[in-house]
Amino acid sequence: MTTNLVDEEFLRLLAAAGTIGVSNGWELASEKLKAELTAIANEALEARAREAEETAADRKINNIHPVENRSPQEKRGRKPKHLALFAPLPTELTRCSPFFPYTPKNKKGKKIVFAEDIVLATHSWGKLTYCGPRLTTSHEDLLIVTLAAVSDINKRKDLVLPDGRPTYSYCGSLRELLVARGNSSPNTNDYEKAFELYKDMAGAVVSINNSKGRLQQFSSLIIGGVRNDENKFCVSVNPWFAAAMVNKRVTWYDVRLRMRIKSSYGKCIYRFISSHRGGWSGQLSLLRKTLNLPLDWSNSEVRERLNPAVNELIRLDILGKCSCLVGVKVVLVKGRALLK
Repeated sequence: MTTNLVDEEFLRLLAAAGTIGVSNGWELASEKLKAELTAIANEALEARAREAEETAADRKINNIHPVENRSPQEKRGRKPKHLALFAPLPTELTRCSPFFPYTPKNKKGKKIVFAEDIVLATHSWGKLTYCGPRLTTSHEDLLIVTLAAVSDINKRKDLVLPDGRPTYSYCGSLRELLVARGNSSPNTNDYEKAFELYKDMAGAVVSINNSKGRLQQFSSLIIGGVRNDENKFCVSVNPWFAAAMVNKRVTWYDVRLRMRIKSSYGKCIYRFISSHRGGWSGQLSLLRKTLNLPLDWSNSEVRERLNPAVNELIRLDILGKCSCLVGVKVVLVKGRALLK
């Protein structure tokens, strides 16, 4: 069954069940129809996965390494004029992230500006946790372009911290980062806002606890930065990012594609789906947790906020047309833009 047929058949069955535009359509559907929908969704995901594997094998996009993917300018020893098109985001950060698509408020309506002990990853050796300023997708945008910069061997500088851990620094034009982030003509306010975002990330502490729960290491998301003027800027990233790049535990993130997304919820969905092969299907409750949405939101509130984001990603071809949220079920299929 081709992808187009899957899209048409999936939507036809949804319409037949009366689920389009009905918040509890999944609950009302028969068990036979649920089984048909699930089978079609799984078949669509498998088809996308096969297509992704074939594309990756042909063009080797999903497994490129900064050193192995140098531009002709880099090979000749000259600095490229533009920032790298892909950013190496640790795969763990695509599944559980400290970045929020909204600014949460407490019961009195005041903004919550601090987050405590967000678990980013759990392994046999322990946990990776985060605490610090409540970060948003605006912080993430700036981190993404910074990681793209340090992935370029001609733009980064190797740095060794006093404790012996190696990391990377970007030393160059802050304007270049802001343009890559989407500010075609950054002004003074844009520069000052960027410094405030970097300051927030410098106060964002990433900690490593061992299997017994004892703190082993801690450092900030951004180690620090120095500004001489708007054209001379240096910023250093957490050693964790450098280690992830060296060990190839990263998901290569298309910077230009990310910056085309307007919705903060859409950016979070793109982050989540980028590390999955072909796509993802599962419970709405799990997606809610992964995207850092409030637990007190009802399922209908979650769908109300995520549906426009999914539609935007479909228009951008980041998600396939059969991607949807139906009742408590979610189907996210990668679109052609992620399979090129």
